[in-house]
Amino acid sequence: MADVFVSYARAQSARVEPIKAKLEALGFKCFFDVQSMDGGASFPDVIDAELRSAKAILACWSPLYFERDWCRIESRAALLRSNLVPVAISTYAIESAPADLCWINRFDLTGWNLDDRHSEWNRAVDRIRDLVRAERPAATIGSRSPEPGNTFRDKDTSPCMVALPAGVFTMGSPDHEVGRVPNEGPQREVWITENLALGKFPVTRGEWGAFVQDSGYEAPPPGRIWTGEKWFDHPDRNWSSPGYSQTDQHPVSCVNWEDGQAYCRWLSDHTGHLYRLPSEAEWEYACRAGSSSPYSFGVHLATAQANCGGAARGSTPVGSYAPNAFGLCDMHGNVWEWVQDRYVRSYEGLSRDGSPVEESSGAWRVYRGGSWNVDARWARSAYRYRDNPLLRANYVGFRVATIV
Repeated sequence: MADVFVSYARAQSARVEPIKAKLEALGFKCFFDVQSMDGGASFPDVIDAELRSAKAILACWSPLYFERDWCRIESRAALLRSNLVPVAISTYAIESAPADLCWINRFDLTGWNLDDRHSEWNRAVDRIRDLVRAERPAATIGSRSPEPGNTFRDKDTSPCMVALPAGVFTMGSPDHEVGRVPNEGPQREVWITENLALGKFPVTRGEWGAFVQDSGYEAPPPGRIWTGEKWFDHPDRNWSSPGYSQTDQHPVSCVNWEDGQAYCRWLSDHTGHLYRLPSEAEWEYACRAGSSSPYSFGVHLATAQANCGGAARGSTPVGSYAPNAFGLCDMHGNVWEWVQDRYVRSYEGLSRDGSPVEESSGAWRVYRGGSWNVDARWARSAYRYRDNPLLRANYVGFRVATIV
């Protein structure tokens, strides 16, 4: 997996190769077109995979670049993922660029002679460094800090956590939001005042496996699966065999709400710090990451931003898509995520302090975020779904929270 995908017109490789060499000298791993491909590899498949996994896309803009279909596609993919770093390597008129790219601010390297003191070069490098740093999970153990954006692990087998800023947000959706359902309101202001940290990713199969191995816990079949046509409780499906290919970097699925509670109890004992499922309000606050739009990325959710809609026919490794503004990945799509709350049909009269709803007489619990097998409208920040807390399904997992 590369830190930087270098997007350029091949006829200008002589101009771009010194830029790549400078980045590699600074410690960045670069993907550079055919030089980084194995013989016999499919060009479109490799490009698509590298675009999805790279932390930053360095787009070397020029008149020739904008004439190339592949180049324009690469810049637009990066724009959707919010990891575009455009640099002008030759002069062009702004109006000659494609309409959706012409007003994007770019770093001007047209007169750069590889001088390390060049201000625009240093600004571009700083932007790349910020993107790469935001994408790298912290491997440091025990470095808890409430500073927003700090990442830490309490143990080498425990989830990577991200400290969130305190704040106030509007929970729920406005009446005019496309796809809105009545249980998303009425909108209300909620305060998140504790030093909350949330998992950077949903709990992975590897992290869940460490828990199972240490505790002997069982989460047996059946597991509910989506066949592409109907829901089906399969007698042989469970977290280790959900019905699609997995690695330890995929989010665990076929786990119910009670399983999530058991994992949190074990993780608390294992680390000496209290872990739990987030409340519904905390989850939405973290998902929105300061946004008020239907998705944390804007009004629409593109296929380059989240795994939903069924095209992948299963979950994808955590972190395959760009994080939101709080540094959290997969808040939209991949797997639904159990939260602590009991389900209520309306926010009317509920607490505004971010605490979970527990006083309801209903048995159902809530999960959030959408999944790989549902339409993007179900992955909106405000969308809520309720289900039996004993349900194990190959499209439902969870994420953990702790106070730092």
